[in-house]
Amino acid sequence: MFGEAAGGPLAECRGVVAVIALILAIAASPRGRGGDFDPNRVLVVPFTDQSGLEEFQSLGSWAQDHVIQVLTEAGFAEVVDPQTTLASSRNLEVAGIAAGPGNIQALADEARAGTVVSGRYYAEGDALHIQTRITDANDGRLMGTVDPIIGSIGAPSELVARLGQQVVAALAPLLDQELGSFEPTVRPAAYEAYEAYSEGLLAYVRADWYGEDAMRDAARHF
Repeated sequence: MFGEAAGGPLAECRGVVAVIALILAIAASPRGRGGDFDPNRVLVVPFTDQSGLEEFQSLGSWAQDHVIQVLTEAGFAEVVDPQTTLASSRNLEVAGIAAGPGNIQALADEARAGTVVSGRYYAEGDALHIQTRITDANDGRLMGTVDPIIGSIGAPSELVARLGQQVVAALAPLLDQELGSFEPTVRPAAYEAYEAYSEGLLAYVRADWYGEDAMRDAARHF
């Protein structure tokens, strides 16, 4: 959604309009699990922040966004896009379901995804650690894990780039695909740019959708 080749303000505004359309569509769709969902439909949720560091509060969403881009580029699975994930999260908030690890099953149900990629990150001294889980959303079974990623707290882009590669490497055999070697061409967006974009999108979606104040706040971040 937000890579190095991101579009201008017009493209961002179109993205916001798409979010609203997705929210309305999902809200109008039947709820509840009507059967097993396809394991090849993959939901990537924001990684849980356990760093205790204010400057890394958005790293979980940044990691989510990059993993989605890399999986989409790999092309062996149908990946739930970030806007649909955000819309599903909003539906859960409206329904009174608390955010956090406990709502991943409900979020997968909303997004109609059979496989979920989730994880957490924390700081230890001068290092950041990222841990990842791959879960079968139909029965809650742990399908696999990704080798822990550890790197300098001063180079988060390197960690996020490695995360994308390792998630692809872990998911491909689980979904019975013969991907072979894969080197993603997409690189993580600048963290500061992603923070501004993310704040703008959240400000718009969670505020009064039709209010001028919400539009001005979102536009300022964009």
